[in-house]
Amino acid sequence: MLAQSAGQELNPVAQAYRQAKYEEAVRHFDNAARLDPGNAQANLYRATASAQQYIHEVQTPENNRFAELAIDHYRQVLDSGEGGGSKINSAKGTAYLYLNRKNFDKAKQYDETASDLDPKDPEPY
Repeated sequence: MLAQSAGQELNPVAQAYRQAKYEEAVRHFDNAARLDPGNAQANLYRATASAQQYIHEVQTPENNRFAELAIDHYRQVLDSGEGGGSKINSAKGTAYLYLNRKNFDKAKQYDETASDLDPKDPEPY
């Protein structure tokens, strides 16, 4: 049975994610994003699942693809009309991935974005 809404598609995600079935979770996130492209929560979860599959300092095309997919989905959240925690977490996630990929200028840029979004959060400092 195919889900009819992004919300229905996100329902089985938590269980797959908790069981470290990231590929299954990603499939549901992709379907949710297809059903509702502007769904910031689906993009945030999709980015997080891709980031979980990225292995620091492993230089393979597949591994780099996980990082790029995560960054792309984090950017979709940052570009969305959503506010608050989703954007902050997306900025932090993007900074973390760039830092691990030794792209320090981009990491700094996204840390500054996180700081701008929540000036009281000491983490990006």
